[in-house]
Amino acid sequence: MSLFGELDVASANENPYYKEDGVYLCQLTNAELKTAKNGVSKGLALKYTILEGEKKGLSINEWKPVPAPWNLNGYETAEDEKNTVNYDADIAANASRSLSYLKARLVEFGIPAEKMNDLEPKDLLELPHMNVTIRNKNDRENITGVELITGTTSSNGTSDPFGS
Repeated sequence: MSLFGELDVASANENPYYKEDGVYLCQLTNAELKTAKNGVSKGLALKYTILEGEKKGLSINEWKPVPAPWNLNGYETAEDEKNTVNYDADIAANASRSLSYLKARLVEFGIPAEKMNDLEPKDLLELPHMNVTIRNKNDRENITGVELITGTTSSNGTSDPFGS
């Protein structure tokens, strides 16, 4: 007899947070600028909470890298930029790409360009419900799109905080 009796452990998904590819009705429940595990890089950590279906209450997490100004100029550190040493075009290209991905998500959130540079975390938490599309690739959950649902309200009762 097996250590686990009749329990079919082999059929369990290896990822305890796994969600099928698809569209989930969500509310953005956390948004904060965090330092990456490397202790240097920064990113916008977003947490979407699923509002309905069998995955209700589970989270979908997203990380959007936020490059430093010196990265956009091709330097790994502010000190390198100050001393104009160790310039690397790949650093500038990667930082520019990260900034574009960040802006694309903010556009999907309905945030006008003129307000993007003045955002506070609370502004993002005032967004209405949204459909979040995920696709699993290489055992990772990737958000491939976000669509606001007009006419719905955020968890604090606001709707369309940017008037878009």
